[in-house]
Amino acid sequence: MNGRCAVLNASISRLEKRSLSSYEIAAIGHELRHAVEVLSDPDVVDHSSLYYFYKRNRERAGMAAAFETQAATDAGEAIANEVRQFQRTPAKK
Repeated sequence: MNGRCAVLNASISRLEKRSLSSYEIAAIGHELRHAVEVLSDPDVVDHSSLYYFYKRNRERAGMAAAFETQAATDAGEAIANEVRQFQRTPAKK
């Protein structure tokens, strides 16, 4: 990361003892993709540059959402599809 030191602190808390849905797993992957994008951009050094990072990426992708990127959207969809495919595959005995 070009000599920068970055810390990502993520916490997932579950009160219910159940499996995560494909939507929840995809949402986690989507947000982790955002983390990779931001931490990989040497120009993002504060809240202001983070705002402009999303503004640039949103405009480039033609997206309306304020803090969204095509890469994170694609990652979430790919993960959801993979999880659903796995859930449909019968367990091998």
